[in-house]
Amino acid sequence: MNSITIAQTREEMALAFEVHRNAAICAVRLLRSRMVRRLLDRVAKGPVVLGFAMRARSVDAPKGRLRMEVDFRMTGEMEARSAEREPRKKETVVSLECTYAVDYQLRKGFEPSPRHVKAFKDGNVIFNCWPYFREYLQESVQRMGFPPVTAPFLRVQPKLPKAAKGRTSRSVSRFSNRLAARPGDGPYGAGEKPAGLPAGKRGRSPHGP
Repeated sequence: MNSITIAQTREEMALAFEVHRNAAICAVRLLRSRMVRRLLDRVAKGPVVLGFAMRARSVDAPKGRLRMEVDFRMTGEMEARSAEREPRKKETVVSLECTYAVDYQLRKGFEPSPRHVKAFKDGNVIFNCWPYFREYLQESVQRMGFPPVTAPFLRVQPKLPKAAKGRTSRSVSRFSNRLAARPGDGPYGAGEKPAGLPAGKRGRSPHGP
């Protein structure tokens, strides 16, 4: 199963857990979204390979609450060439961006420090909003005429020691990063199958217009 990994130090995870113990989600709202599908006059070559990016930030909130905004982005690229046999080129055929606002009610007397907030937003907050994004992504992509897409699982785990970093699969450890994907090398790590949208002739889905 493909997955995206958020890596944090043990200190960051301890700080985030302290907030987690003293906070409860009280609202999750979609603030804005944008989705684009491109109709290509080119011959499709291979699947549409997906890439994901995400980031969270703290915003002003009423006393006793912690409010975050979380940005998600998905892009789908494929190789295509024109009927005149021009060289293949990568095309972005589908993209979706959305922002969620999530409110946490803080336990009375608990006031998180800036370090608490940073650790919590960089891990737990994105993890908490990921299911909402997955659902919205699947529904929106279908509306654009593609088959259903299931976004990969999202995991939060401790950072590995520096000596082991060179042996890890490609993953998201900072949330501005985009997962690169190349044909034959899965978008979430070597040897894994890419999460893709099957493409029909001329860049169109066999299940849509």
